[in-house]
Amino acid sequence: MRSKLNDWTLRALNFPSRLTLVKSILQAMPVYLFSVLAAPKSIIKQIKTIQRSFLWGGSPDKMKWPLVDWKSICTPKNEGGLGLRDPHSTNKVFNAKILWRWVTHNHEPWARLWHAKYAWLWNKQQLIRYDEQPPGSFIWTIVSANRTLITNHCFWEVRSGDQAKFWEDAWHQRPKLKESLTNPAILTDLQNENRILVKDYWANQSDSQEYRQWHQEPWWSQNL
Repeated sequence: MRSKLNDWTLRALNFPSRLTLVKSILQAMPVYLFSVLAAPKSIIKQIKTIQRSFLWGGSPDKMKWPLVDWKSICTPKNEGGLGLRDPHSTNKVFNAKILWRWVTHNHEPWARLWHAKYAWLWNKQQLIRYDEQPPGSFIWTIVSANRTLITNHCFWEVRSGDQAKFWEDAWHQRPKLKESLTNPAILTDLQNENRILVKDYWANQSDSQEYRQWHQEPWWSQNL
């Protein structure tokens, strides 16, 4: 990135031109590395300094005072910002994407290695629920720290109801039902009754989705 800046003439570029170069080049250059590696905080800080310095007309060795804080610049345009991507947030998103690839592409060699090393007791179809954080490599630690970006924004497809957990999973694009319980102790009682999956709450176990009905239980309205 620094060598790229040496080829650009800052004095001949106005602010919109520098903004375009930051968006199209300086913010695109580290994307590939972010997608396969977890960048250290010191590198993220240097990347942000280079981008911010060039945007305000400075140089890699001499930075001018910014007129607007970086957080405001990185907000969407419809919210008053310039639509830039903060390198720290971008790195977190791509780290979370690595975890998503581990869950959805578990046949790849590196994914099989992670499964054998960190989650060998877990079924591969259930890795989306994996919430442990055993010590491991640097990239494993960073990727695990950003797992909530995946687990909080994904949901199960119900289908036959034999995979999604009724209370503990987000399904049918709805939040987790256990977060709405006013009496969390009732969840333990239901699990003791072996009522865990979505299908366990259907009154009709027919394979036809047109005729499925829920159990009518009076305590639902009192605890949700």
